[in-house]
Amino acid sequence: MLYLCFGGAAWAVVAFKARAWLGDRGNTDLGLTCVMSAGVATVFVFSAPGVYRWFDGLTGVPNLSMVLLHSAVVVFAAGAFVLLLRWNSGTGAESRARARARARVAVAVVAVAWAAAVLCFAAGRPDGVEHPRDFTTAYTASPGVMTFLVLYLAIFGTSLAGLGTLCPRYARQVGPSWLARGLRVLATGCWIGLVYCACKLAGFVLSWAGHEALWLSNGVAPLSATVAAALVLTGLALPAAGTRAYAWRRLRRLHPLWKDVAAQAPEVAARRPAGAGRWGLTGLQRRADRQLAEIRYVQRGIRRYVESDTIDIARERGARSWRTNVSWRPSRRPPPCAAGWRTGPSVSCPSSVPTAWW
Repeated sequence: MLYLCFGGAAWAVVAFKARAWLGDRGNTDLGLTCVMSAGVATVFVFSAPGVYRWFDGLTGVPNLSMVLLHSAVVVFAAGAFVLLLRWNSGTGAESRARARARARVAVAVVAVAWAAAVLCFAAGRPDGVEHPRDFTTAYTASPGVMTFLVLYLAIFGTSLAGLGTLCPRYARQVGPSWLARGLRVLATGCWIGLVYCACKLAGFVLSWAGHEALWLSNGVAPLSATVAAALVLTGLALPAAGTRAYAWRRLRRLHPLWKDVAAQAPEVAARRPAGAGRWGLTGLQRRADRQLAEIRYVQRGIRRYVESDTIDIARERGARSWRTNVSWRPSRRPPPCAAGWRTGPSVSCPSSVPTAWW
């Protein structure tokens, strides 16, 4: 059930990113992150033993779900290779063309290697018993399955090492932002994913040496893989989710003051589409910017009725308030400047109003 819950959340992220990409199809990086997110979501769904056995029963091929699950990881790795090549390319047209050529070569190499791995799996699978939990330890004596798993770990581990190295570097370049936080979380997930690869390889070596380490291959490795996949998915979703959460908080704080503005000056309030909810999750940043613009428009209109000394006092006391970490929340105490919209003469505003509102 836990894997299915993670899978449902992952597919929700995929749907969100796919919708964004359909509105901006020229954004190659967004399309790649959508494909990578779909790979992680597929891994979560097919990691559930019930789904694993249901799919194998549907197809009549034991352990075919394992091929599909590992193939989803390889799709993630191929997307990571393309992202790495794009991030390492220059800004000129020639550099972008060279990056595209290298990306095509990388995808072709991964496709050929994975096709060979699947053939090894088909040729080396010795029985028809389902192994959703102990697949890697059940076939340690089968060269074909071991070749399949080693190629998988090589492709996956290489992509994780590349992403884990580059993401922190780009996080430092973009500065403090939700994108930087997402890149750091993604890098953490990649390094934990390398722990999974190391545990699997160590389990293979110990099995070949005659020392079974089931706790390592079937215990520590799956746990680290689950944590890594969750962190990677969080890192891919965090820039969009964080930005929208900030926009929602900003809109929530602006709305009481904007409501007063719209009531006193309805001609400046933009008409919203029919059926648009107050706290809908679409267009949050645009709606917050629009409300702030309408508030500023009315403020400019009433500023000529406010004495300059009042503005200086508000500026001085507002700066003092911010220095002492006293936050002003317009949602709780909107400034009573609406009187200026009706009366016209000079109005004294409270000292807690920051200069930005003027």
